[in-house]
Amino acid sequence: MRIRALFVLIMSVCSFTLLSSGPARQATAAMQGGAPSEPIPCQPDGLPGGTVTVTPTGSSSSSPSVTVEGDQTVTQTMNIATEFPSLLAGNDGALADSPCVVSFDVGMPLPSVNAPSGLFPGKVPFPVPNPAQAANLPPISFSPPLACLQAQASIACGAPLDCRLPFCGRDIIFVHGLITTELEDLIRANHNLGGSNAQNALIPWPQGAAAFTSPTGYFRKLALLTWSNFLRLKLAPAYQAAGASQGPRFLVVAWPAGQRMEFGVHATLSQISTAMQTGAGVMTINPNQAATGAVSANLQKQGFCGRGCVIVSYSTGGPIAIAAMNMAAHDSRPWTTGSLRALPTFIKGHVALHPALGGAQVAQHVIAAANTVGPACPAAVALLNAWSTSNWVPTAVAPCVALQELNPTILYDLAPPSMNGLWRPIMAMGGPSVSTTVPTLVVAGAHPTSNAVIHWQAQSLPGYDDGVVTVDSQLGRPWLPAAMPRTLSFGQWGLFGAHYYDRGAPTAKAVPYFIDQNHELATRPATHAAAPNPYLAPNGMVLPAVGLSEIPFGSSGITNVFSFLQSTSNHMFPESVGVGPDSQPNESGHGCPGGTYSYRPTGNYFGSQASVQEESRAVFDSSVYTTRGRNHFAPVEAATGAIPLLSYNLAGAIEGEQKGRYIRIRFTILWFTFSRTFWIWKRDYVRMRDWRCRDEIDYTLEFAFRR
Repeated sequence: MRIRALFVLIMSVCSFTLLSSGPARQATAAMQGGAPSEPIPCQPDGLPGGTVTVTPTGSSSSSPSVTVEGDQTVTQTMNIATEFPSLLAGNDGALADSPCVVSFDVGMPLPSVNAPSGLFPGKVPFPVPNPAQAANLPPISFSPPLACLQAQASIACGAPLDCRLPFCGRDIIFVHGLITTELEDLIRANHNLGGSNAQNALIPWPQGAAAFTSPTGYFRKLALLTWSNFLRLKLAPAYQAAGASQGPRFLVVAWPAGQRMEFGVHATLSQISTAMQTGAGVMTINPNQAATGAVSANLQKQGFCGRGCVIVSYSTGGPIAIAAMNMAAHDSRPWTTGSLRALPTFIKGHVALHPALGGAQVAQHVIAAANTVGPACPAAVALLNAWSTSNWVPTAVAPCVALQELNPTILYDLAPPSMNGLWRPIMAMGGPSVSTTVPTLVVAGAHPTSNAVIHWQAQSLPGYDDGVVTVDSQLGRPWLPAAMPRTLSFGQWGLFGAHYYDRGAPTAKAVPYFIDQNHELATRPATHAAAPNPYLAPNGMVLPAVGLSEIPFGSSGITNVFSFLQSTSNHMFPESVGVGPDSQPNESGHGCPGGTYSYRPTGNYFGSQASVQEESRAVFDSSVYTTRGRNHFAPVEAATGAIPLLSYNLAGAIEGEQKGRYIRIRFTILWFTFSRTFWIWKRDYVRMRDWRCRDEIDYTLEFAFRR
């Protein structure tokens, strides 16, 4: 009987070995520091994976024994070169072939969320967009700036290119997003409630151009304020760290939120063209003082962008910048001229931070309410207030009256039917040609926000979002109301289908992401929302994703627009960057020199609050590591070598982490001990290197348009 029992036990151990070494996606386990670190192979029957190790005991026993070591929770570094080696080539599509990481997830309590009834049931009516606009805008002419070769150093040319600096030291053009203060002032001015400063919001472009270009102009001051922290706390220190003796030259464009997008595009092109030809509005900043930028008075001649500029845009500035470059390149408006076609050739590239390339559903609700006039007006005003975290409409102004005053503003163009019907064809008109259009790198954010008014009642942010626009909008993925958001399906997801829930994150972070991914797709319960990197959750958790047919190649939906980075940032981060050290302790207990600067913490969910700090790579087109055929700058870059869209150093700038809970079972038979590890749950994470101490702006300045 004892021999028979021994035989059964040996066969059981052998069966464990077979389970852990399946024919596909086989992984070898390794025990490091007393904790398991292997990616577990997919198990067709849902059982946990593992390995069997055999060690001599040095003594014999006539009776087999079994020892179960108590479960342990671990957080440990994951070796990317071992676990996901193909990622080191720089393309995140390699995750499609990564080993499965299915775990047992014993006792996983899945969150249950009941969506409250919506304020806007079904499809809201929307007026047919009117393309006949801005017909009387004055034409913009252009003459090229002074051609600056690499060796030249002058006031007009600036310093030679130096790839130790952000964007290799190129001149920069900043295009801001929607400044809600302008629309709030506009409503107040219409009702004589805001004083003399609010009246400035009524100044139109181009008749009141001085308000947009003068250092003391209403619109220009607001635009400078938008980028102030970016300049002082990110760009200037980066120059200082590189030992630069002078700071970058830059232009801050100002455009009107109170007018339609056509006026914003015209204002942007007009100011860029003038700066290139005369130096008007060009500023600089002292990297050693990091003070507010001062006008570069000496630059009153051609030369700005002579070595090629980089555009940095934020939010609504993204579609404005892309449309401006394409409209100039194709001379597609009555106010564009043949000479303007050359302007985009002096733009090396464009970094779009959280761009609203697909518009914002909140804007559609507002415009629809303004055009239908009825009980939806108060609800739309409440939605606006929740969207912007401020009170747009004074109580003295009737909601429908206020909304009608917003009808002829850029909110009309931000509504998805307008952005996708009117502006998407313009943003995509460059086609496959990369010689006449400007390549765009997208930094997209998905914050664990949970605003019930916006997410549920208005159904305005389906899927992952940054609190203002969805990930699909930021990536310019095709807009179809019945199919929003872009979705994927998952492979095996463990017992209870719980593997896509992040058990390694605090509840205050995991639950909002779980809701974004799954519970905002009531009409499509079998699918799941996709982040900029569909194979990762926004905080870097690896997902066994399959079936990505609805997600465009390269993750982005517009030609010459490339996914670059995903972060857990909220939408307002570029404005509020670096306002102070993170008050929330780092989840992993890691410290950063000088303190960390993180994104907005989560809400106070389930009695706790969590810090939000993660960034992950989201590159799916390897051509970003090349110049993408834009050879206009070959003479300029001769001394440095061709400068790609993204530095290839990004390929290895990732790190891994594993979190989980496991038990270990030991079998002692005769002179040998057999050890088997069982994961109770396990999650793998792939994030940017040093993510605890850095943010999306840091990575943008380090890798975009640099060698």
